[in-house]
Order: sequence, then structure tokens, then C-alpha cells
Amino acid sequence: MDSIVAMGSSCVEVVCPDRCLGFAMSDRRLSAIEDMILKEMEESCEVVDLLSSSLASFHCILLGSSDSGKGGSDIHGGSEAAGGAGNLSPEEELPRTYEFELPRELCGRFIGQGGRNVTAIKTRSNTRIYVQQHPFSSKLKICSIQGTTEEIRTALELIRKKFPLHVYPNLTLIQVNVEPMHYPGTITLPETLQLRLPEAVTCDVVLTSMVTAGHFFLQQPTHPTYPSLSRLDACMLACYGQGLDIPPLPHPVEAGIICAAHVWNGWYRALVVGPSEDSDECDVKFLDYGGYMTLSTSLLRQIRSDFMMLPFQASECYLANVQPAEDDNVWSPEACATFEDLAQGQILQALIVGYADNGIPLVHLYRVQGVSSVFINREMVNRGVARWLEHPL
Repeated sequence: MDSIVAMGSSCVEVVCPDRCLGFAMSDRRLSAIEDMILKEMEESCEVVDLLSSSLASFHCILLGSSDSGKGGSDIHGGSEAAGGAGNLSPEEELPRTYEFELPRELCGRFIGQGGRNVTAIKTRSNTRIYVQQHPFSSKLKICSIQGTTEEIRTALELIRKKFPLHVYPNLTLIQVNVEPMHYPGTITLPETLQLRLPEAVTCDVVLTSMVTAGHFFLQQPTHPTYPSLSRLDACMLACYGQGLDIPPLPHPVEAGIICAAHVWNGWYRALVVGPSEDSDECDVKFLDYGGYMTLSTSLLRQIRSDFMMLPFQASECYLANVQPAEDDNVWSPEACATFEDLAQGQILQALIVGYADNGIPLVHLYRVQGVSSVFINREMVNRGVARWLEHPL
């Protein structure tokens, strides 16, 4: 893979147009929003004169903004929670995210065996609940509840019923909404645009791109948004493939621009991670399928805002607890071939066990074979192409 490059060296934040929506919501509302998105994309694909009717919807989504980046949730801890719905009715209200700190020692009881406890809360409250890494403390986790004000209130009541305050005084449920940690040397995408792997539970994934045996990209084929990806690809091809004078990226091309890239006879969403030494080329990361490539800037175009509504489907990951077998710390061709043989072309199970210094998840991968499974991380060691490495907690 000669086109693979390292990520950019600057820490920037990508700013998206106001129309961009994330799928942080209940299944019911997600389905309604998806129907709206697909209808809009279908209509855009059927437009004959895109140049005259739709060019205003193309955007160069650039880094750098005066926006503070703070969330706008109306829900607050304590007694204010009851009055945080504003003037919106339940039918009109947009989805929200409520985050609180969860002591690490309570994670097991909160999630339950096989996810039983948290699943019950999600089902009864019609919310989505995620347990994530805390950006500042190893003794805490961040619990995110996504839904309407009333749905979130119901979920909090169920959690408090299971964890009474007089028994668990360290679980306050006070809203914190911690902003994601920005790690040096990475380009951070907005949380609402990047589909994340869930924490503390396994999920179905497929390998879509391999940088090395220890660095790859995964998709979640069972996620509710996944079926919309093929429709998005078709609509982007129909839109960009008509030979219209769609605006190119402004020069000089800067890291942090989200754009449409023309490769493999199609158009795909990509992130500029850094300009190349050649000013006519730049390094990009593909946001839905993963992988890095050096492309001519002539192959990049500004992206329509309605093509930003679907969350980016590729999750960048590292293989946890393994390192190259050789002392030069470089993955050998044999190791890459072994990993590809173990992981390619089938649905796997992924479990986040930690995070690298740059914020990329460290995962365990399992290949299920009937009633048994193969622990891919350990199998790489068993086959002599990797060494086991214990990560500090």
C-alpha cells in the first residue's frame, strides 16, 4: 500500500455547516430522520440542472471557527431538569445528549451481565446509552444518554432507582457534557459526525481497510445507519459524475477540510489530513471506508451539506496487546497477510479495551466460528508474527 501516509501534524477541529445532523437519537427518531435524508438525497439525484439549482448547497467545510464548541442541551442536573424542555413539544423536540460521570467501579453493575441492565434502561426509556472513556480521569467513565428531554429524564429516573443516592453518593448524575479530548498530532472530527464503536460491550464489525496488521478501519454493518451508506455512494456518484463545474477546494488546501474525493470510479467522503510536499497533491483519509491516500487536488471537490448528514462509517482502530515480532517495531508483510487472512471478508466481534495516546481505540477482535471463536490478537502471537504486550490500565 504505497499510498498510505501518516496523519497530519497539527491539532485542528473540523467545523460543519449548520444543516449537518448527527444520529444521536432513539431508534424511532433515527428512522424518521433517515427517511427524510434518503428522500432528500433521492431528490438531489433526480435533479437534472444541478448547476443552476444546487450549487449553493456545496460547501468547503474548513477548520477554524469562532464557535465555542459547547453543547446546547437544555437539561441540567438537579431540580432544573424538569424545566429543561423549552418550548418544543415532544413531537417537535430535537434529540439531545446528556452526559454524567460514572465511577469506574460501578460500570459492571451499571452495564450488567451481557449488557442486561443497560439494555433494560435503554428499552424502557427509548434512549441510546454509551459508556465512554473519561478524557481526564482513569477512575471515571462518561455515560452519554441520547434522546429527547422526556426520554432522558426517564432514563435518569431508572438509573437513580437502581443506584439510590443514599447508597451511592458518588454517583450524582449531574450533567457534565465533557468535550472530547484533542490529542496532539490528530485531526478531531465532531462527535455527532463520527460513528463510534460502543464501549464495554462487543459489537459486530467488518474490516474495510488495513494500514498495517496493527492499524486498520472497521465498519458496523448492524448499525441502523449502515444501510444508508450505499445510497449515499450512489447519490454522490450521480451528483458529481455529471461533469458539472462543481467548486474545487480553495488553495492552498489545508488540513481539516472535509471534501468529496474521486477514486475507484466513484466519489467518497474524505478528510484532508495534510498537504503533500507537492503543492498539487494532499494526503486524505477516507471517512466511510478507511485508509489513507495521496491524491491530486484536482480529484477533490467541495461537498454538499446534505451529503454530510450520514455519520462517517469507518472507525480507525489499533490491535490491542500486540506488537510486531521483530525488534524494529515494523509490521512484516507476513504479519499483514496473516491478519488479513484472519479478519478479512467476515463479520467479527470487536471490544474496546483502551485508547492509544492519540485517542484511537485499542480493540480485541474475535472471529466467531459456530459455537467457538478465535481471538485474533492472541492468534497473531500464536502464529509467530506478533508479540504479546500488556497495556497499562
